[in-house]
Amino acid sequence: MSNSLISVVIPCYNHEEYVIDCIKSILEQDYNNIELIIIDDGSRDESVKRILQYLPDCEKRFVRFEFRTRKNIGLCGTLNEALEWCKGKYCAIIASDDVMKPDRISRQIETFLDKIKLEPNLVAIYSGVEMIDSTGKKLKLKYGSGRFSGFKEVFLRTEFLPTPTCIVLTEKLRECGGFNPDYMIEDLFIRLRLTAAGGKFFTMIEPLVKYRQHSDNMSGRSDLIWKGVQDILNDYSSNKLYTKALARSMMIQAHDYQRISKTKSLLNVRDAFSNDPTVLFSMSMVKYIIKLLLPRKK
Repeated sequence: MSNSLISVVIPCYNHEEYVIDCIKSILEQDYNNIELIIIDDGSRDESVKRILQYLPDCEKRFVRFEFRTRKNIGLCGTLNEALEWCKGKYCAIIASDDVMKPDRISRQIETFLDKIKLEPNLVAIYSGVEMIDSTGKKLKLKYGSGRFSGFKEVFLRTEFLPTPTCIVLTEKLRECGGFNPDYMIEDLFIRLRLTAAGGKFFTMIEPLVKYRQHSDNMSGRSDLIWKGVQDILNDYSSNKLYTKALARSMMIQAHDYQRISKTKSLLNVRDAFSNDPTVLFSMSMVKYIIKLLLPRKK
């Protein structure tokens, strides 16, 4: 297996409870050739203090280590700043409240090298994910597809691509212009840019990253997420798949709203059907109806 340098980036903001677990999971990787870049984006809690405790371990373990702290500029600005420093062939961005399994990097790079023989346009690799709560307790496992995907699958959002599991070619990130601070859903934005340029993804089946679900992370901010998705999709309004893509995203949002607002959820289903009546026969609709009929968990 290749031992190419990989740049691991941790953007941190107010994660004093979790950032050490994230750092430890990278220290414990069985892949050796790692540079670690941590940027604290103006945390107002004790995140910086916690990180400083691990500076000696990081300086000893990694072939290159960078830590910066400054005033808050937002996630996209932080990621672009980190991208300027990255020297690795590969780049892995992980939120400061998520955790890598010990063989995550080695297994994904090995799989990348194997799959690029089949798909020369491969630019990123994903995997399944283990969902955990704020205490680290396992909630459920979500497995990847074991398939390649491209622009169509990303645009229609038919492929499960867990953001914390992504390892991408650094040069491809730079070629597509990096992250745009005008868009708050940075992962969807960058996936569309990468695949619109011809790039392909592969998703491993095994869960290799633990993704933390709690009230402070992005997954709980439904209205903002939906606006962010619309802003990105609207950039591709001339694409022949646009109305179908919009309908698919409306169904995804309807599922999200089922947890918090039945009215908003049903309105999204109505709008999805109006844009593309074929969503009525989609698996997303089947799952939606099942959840609608099942009693809510207390």
